[in-house]
Amino acid sequence: MTGSLAAGSLVAGSFGLLLLTGCGGGTPAPAPQAAPAAGSPAPGAPAAAPVAGTPAAAPASGGPAATAFPQSPPEPVDPKRKETRWLGKIPYDVFFDRPLTVATDQTVVSGAPAMAATTPMPMSPSASPMPMPAAPATGAAGGGSGAFDLTKLASIESLIEESKQSRTKLTTGLQKLGDFNRNFAEVSAEAAVLASIAKAVGDYPGADQPNWKAKAKFIRDEAKTISSQASDKGSERFKIAKESFDKICDMLDGGKPPAKDAADVVPYSDVTTLSDIMWKFQKTFDYLKLNITDEKRFKEDKASVEREAMVFNLLAGIMASEGYEYLDDDEYMAFHKRLIDGTMQSVEAVKADDFQKFRMSLNGIDQAMAECHPKYRTGG
Repeated sequence: MTGSLAAGSLVAGSFGLLLLTGCGGGTPAPAPQAAPAAGSPAPGAPAAAPVAGTPAAAPASGGPAATAFPQSPPEPVDPKRKETRWLGKIPYDVFFDRPLTVATDQTVVSGAPAMAATTPMPMSPSASPMPMPAAPATGAAGGGSGAFDLTKLASIESLIEESKQSRTKLTTGLQKLGDFNRNFAEVSAEAAVLASIAKAVGDYPGADQPNWKAKAKFIRDEAKTISSQASDKGSERFKIAKESFDKICDMLDGGKPPAKDAADVVPYSDVTTLSDIMWKFQKTFDYLKLNITDEKRFKEDKASVEREAMVFNLLAGIMASEGYEYLDDDEYMAFHKRLIDGTMQSVEAVKADDFQKFRMSLNGIDQAMAECHPKYRTGG
């Protein structure tokens, strides 16, 4: 009798358990998550929203590498969204409020999907956040006057090397129509930056190199044509962009310029939008911050780091030159001064082999961007 009661209790308890848990037998254990891919934010980290026209970031060595562009464009930003502020063709949302928040996962920026990812270098103690740097001894070379001293911003050698990097990157995006259609936004931004580099080469005082310096204004205009045509996909746009790129390559290799006029003097704002300048600026910052994380890497890659720092410096100067936005806004120009103070300090640090000063300069740049973007990104 006692055994029957126990058995009955067991059956009743089991039935009650089924009523509580349902047919599934309770909440299933969560499936194990796959490891994040290279370049993905760490679990729990804020993910940056995809933005149309934002190119892939750079690989781990040799600077933002001249590799293939990503295979498919990101989801477009809704231009009808009232809070979206636009700078040319690219929404201001492309620029992070806090780039270091994104950078703290120490993921090395990936290159083309087909290339093997490079293992990120660990952050050394010396690469930890540092205090805001003091302004460098040399005065800012920009300042919104519409003119600046190129020799204080970048060497002619760094500009020549950057033009080679741009040529290789554009080659990957202009090989075939399919490449162009997948990567037209990146092609547009890269060509726009090349237009400014070519202008800087042509304007560089006291330099008799490169051998295409006298043709720089034609290269500038052909690069501008590529950028304009690559504002959208399409076979006719690709055809025109490819023709301009072939002319650029021919001139870089010693060929004659096209038989048409090109203005000797134009402002940077006529050839490169502020959004394209800021795209390249952010890309260069990300490369330096994410990859040059210890003194060993800093010294091993000194040539590429110096070139990137000088291009960084040039871009900061261009931002406040004639024709760009906000030059009459005192608060914006105060942010810009902090920005160019930081980029100039980064160049000085590389020349002096001073890794600590180099990291301080990047932290100062990051702080300036973090304070500037909340107001000038949304117009608040």
